[in-house]
Amino acid sequence: MRQVQKESNMLRSIAKNKLLPELSELRNTVNKKSAEAVIMEYPDLSDIIEHFEDIEKEAAAWIK
Repeated sequence: MRQVQKESNMLRSIAKNKLLPELSELRNTVNKKSAEAVIMEYPDLSDIIEHFEDIEKEAAAWIK
């Protein structure tokens, strides 16, 4: 059980300290340029941009 708790804490830490700040930066870039412009420049981000709200909710749920 201890290992499970450690891994759960690690996932929370990654979501809080890495994923959410990256999503925030992506949101700011999309707001400045547009989703289409960002996808044209970075096509690999299209799925993330299209499902941004769901990803953000899931990441926030991990922190709680």
